[in-house]
Amino acid sequence: MDSPEKVDIEELKYPIGRLPGMGSPSPKDIENGIRTIDEFPTKIERAIFSLRTVDMQYRYRPQGWTISEVLQHCVDSHLNAFWRIKMALTEEEPKVPDYNESRWVEQADGQKISPTNALNL
Repeated sequence: MDSPEKVDIEELKYPIGRLPGMGSPSPKDIENGIRTIDEFPTKIERAIFSLRTVDMQYRYRPQGWTISEVLQHCVDSHLNAFWRIKMALTEEEPKVPDYNESRWVEQADGQKISPTNALNL
């Protein structure tokens, strides 16, 4: 691999390219999305099962998140998605709050939580 100075950060951020925009989802798209979300924790668990604590601190690009931080970000995102769906289903005019992912991942749970505990959330 090239030295970090010569590597295109855009390529490291989006190794398979940026996500293209999409129109309204079809029923099949929705079904596939639900299945993807349902299977995600199991796939993550398999991917990190054999990693040691030191491995969880690996950064795949300069100034990028560690594996541990990416894991916690996934947990935060799923919890926020759950909350947003509940709001959409129960409120007349739901306010969909955003959150600062970078600051959330800097919190203690993003830095010190064990992978097992993160996945149990």
